[in-house]
Amino acid sequence: GEVVTLSLPLTMSTFGAAPWASGSAPTSCDDDGPTMLPRLAAGDCPALVAGENTLTSAELDRAVRIYLPEVTAGETYPLVLLWHGFGSSVDDILEVSGMDDHVADRGFILAVPASTEGSGVEWASLTADDSVDAAFFDDLVTCLQASLPVDEDRIHVSGFSAGGLWSGWLTVFRSEIIASVAAFSPGLIPPFEAPAGKVPYLAAWGGEADVAYDQDFNLLTPALVADLVGAGHFVVACDHGLGHEWLPEWTPWVLDFLLDHPRGVDPSPYAAGLPMAFPEFCVIAE
Repeated sequence: GEVVTLSLPLTMSTFGAAPWASGSAPTSCDDDGPTMLPRLAAGDCPALVAGENTLTSAELDRAVRIYLPEVTAGETYPLVLLWHGFGSSVDDILEVSGMDDHVADRGFILAVPASTEGSGVEWASLTADDSVDAAFFDDLVTCLQASLPVDEDRIHVSGFSAGGLWSGWLTVFRSEIIASVAAFSPGLIPPFEAPAGKVPYLAAWGGEADVAYDQDFNLLTPALVADLVGAGHFVVACDHGLGHEWLPEWTPWVLDFLLDHPRGVDPSPYAAGLPMAFPEFCVIAE
């Protein structure tokens, strides 16, 4: 085919390599593209419990750490999925956010997945194609619901950096599952597609100094905010101006946003103004 040559310098580029989901490259322009990876049925899931767990998804053993509140029989609870950043870990994102410290008093289930090699940006958010991480998300939600008292209308997503990019991907491509999202240094690398459902979104970033691993989140985050607002989503934008950071003292109002936005809530309970607990650098995006 045609060879395209770029003659301009690239700064803060979001170019990257993405693995072909089927394991082999297309052989022609008429190729149907990557195949969908298999998904687990609820009956195929292992029992997930508080602590360290392993889940086999798309033929890979994937790890997830789970924190549970005090559970009452017959009750269901919100689920927060927390995604770590590039070159990071479950321990790192918990140290940054301190989110596990709030599980008991706020009464939610916290699941913190660990990444695997080969996604290019820690989580496979470079393209809209199916991937081992997309399969992992789907299988994790299925198995958490099979094992634990998860409220299907209160499945929330949070993340930082590469986990923030992944939160943008999930917002666009898993809007039918997710109730709300609150992420630090988020964005979206594939072209924006208006999600099928409206997902309230809190986007926090650190202004001009928010640059990490050659990604400029002062460009990526406002672009995602603009796309979501343009598609009719309720968005809170928080430019804290401190660079690539998530401070633990910010987590209470992050959880406020998530837990106050179950799936399908319309209008947002914050539509008339943000609660007093929110910092001054947070505004309702328009």
